[in-house]
Amino acid sequence: MANFSHTDFVAGTNDKSLAIVFSGSPYKLLSGVRLGLFYTLVSLYMFAPLLLVPVWAYHENNWWLLLGILVSYAGSISAGRESKLIYLFTLFCIVFWLKGGFSIYQYVTYNFFCALWGYLLYQMAEGATSPRFE
Repeated sequence: MANFSHTDFVAGTNDKSLAIVFSGSPYKLLSGVRLGLFYTLVSLYMFAPLLLVPVWAYHENNWWLLLGILVSYAGSISAGRESKLIYLFTLFCIVFWLKGGFSIYQYVTYNFFCALWGYLLYQMAEGATSPRFE
């Protein structure tokens, strides 16, 4: 959008097809399939842990698994802040699995997948808003 005229900008903001980011550059608002994909991904990383984790904790009769909700949100926050904490957690988990074996019934493994859920879905939602997919 380097060759974006002022009249195009004013017309876009009046019909709400454009917005301004903090740097002051205009961009197109999401619409159609990309908007639906964005809302689907956001719903998955925000609301699915609130539904799926308690069901799994009840099924396993282990209420410690409810910490997966917080861990999933921590993964989303980490992705939003562009933190590399998930890579350290992955490295820790790989060492943990090499020493103790891999099992989904381990708290570390379960929490890793909860964090990965939040992190990856946040990243995918951000990718759906990327202008390179226009």
